[in-house]
Amino acid sequence: MHFPDRRTEFEGECRCGRSGRLHHLSEIGGPLCEACFPESMRRRVARDIRAYRMILKGWKAAVALSGGKDSGSLLHILQTLSRGRMNFRVAALHVNMELGEYSERSQQVCEELAASLGVELVVARISEWSVRVQQTGRFPTCSVCGGIRRPIMTILTRRLGADVLVTGHTLDDQLVYALKDLLSGKANPPRPVTPQGPVFTQKAKPLFHLPDRAPAIYARLVGIPVVEQACPLFIPDTHRFKDVFEALESLAPMAKKQLIRSLSRGLRRPPLPDRPWRLCPECGEPTYYNPCPLCRLRGWQTGQGMTAGELGPLSD
Repeated sequence: MHFPDRRTEFEGECRCGRSGRLHHLSEIGGPLCEACFPESMRRRVARDIRAYRMILKGWKAAVALSGGKDSGSLLHILQTLSRGRMNFRVAALHVNMELGEYSERSQQVCEELAASLGVELVVARISEWSVRVQQTGRFPTCSVCGGIRRPIMTILTRRLGADVLVTGHTLDDQLVYALKDLLSGKANPPRPVTPQGPVFTQKAKPLFHLPDRAPAIYARLVGIPVVEQACPLFIPDTHRFKDVFEALESLAPMAKKQLIRSLSRGLRRPPLPDRPWRLCPECGEPTYYNPCPLCRLRGWQTGQGMTAGELGPLSD
């Protein structure tokens, strides 16, 4: 069965009275003109920040910045909100994954955006931890990439003294994660906020209820620089589940949003085991393992006594 592309842009009159190009995303309503759309995005993000207590007054939020449309739009929105009545501080973190020209361009875009917004930017390169993005043991390249980036972001958040790590994960991202969990026999409800623990900093996803298309439109309308080329290691098949939800939305408008709400309410996360934590004997970071997953990965990649069977999980 073929599902035609949804028509999301057309000419008409906005509810504000302006005429011109309108943007209509069934996941969030509309249609909205090019002046109203960015403001609508900021209001929705502000509402979720308050409703889920993602960023409290006086907090410092560290935004995981990649150079893409989602994290770039999120940083712009948060910095705009922080200058208003929400009273929090914003900084940005970028991990250079050292994938040649692509990674250098990504860092350049992040530096340009942070400078234009007057936001502090902390940049780290994965070579500082002596790891590489490559297939390692049973883990494919993309899994290794995430297994490197996530703990480094947590480390940088702590070093920065930030209260929460904020990521640009969208509604579509959350639905894909939930579907993959269900297909693998897990029942983890999607959550916009992950509370702080002994090993992890608090994490929040202010774009939790916004579809992929929304930050793309926002970035274009407000002029946010983004990396245009795809990651050289990107495998298109990894996004096939997003096509499933796009098809669902074309057949049943608002289905994505209703589904994420049902999953969040209907699924019950099993109680977490009371695992003892320790400081990694190699890097000194808190972890549930000995050594931490990042140091184990480095040991495997450098051949320092690790075998494929000893590699274990890529994250705490």
